[in-house]
Amino acid sequence: MADKCKLARWEIDEIIQHMNEDHADSLLLYARHYGECFGAISASLTDVARDSCTLFVEFQNRRETAVIKLKRPVTNIKQAEVVMIEMHFEALRATNEANLA
Repeated sequence: MADKCKLARWEIDEIIQHMNEDHADSLLLYARHYGECFGAISASLTDVARDSCTLFVEFQNRRETAVIKLKRPVTNIKQAEVVMIEMHFEALRATNEANLA
């Protein structure tokens, strides 16, 4: 019986593929804003869990892994989509406000 409290493997794989192929801008925002990887030049998604996602973050001269806490726990792909979109716009707003200050 599948665990209803966590994402299925196929959902995790689909989220990772979709985010890496279509939303590199969001992943970089996540790394900089939520992961405090301010000098990051790129980020890719390597894992998604109920309450976090893991990014592989590249800087000019180094690489590191950053674990980002999700705004709220997710148990399916649709919830993950909604939360990750919210996080994108929250990080974008914060970045724009910081640039205006």
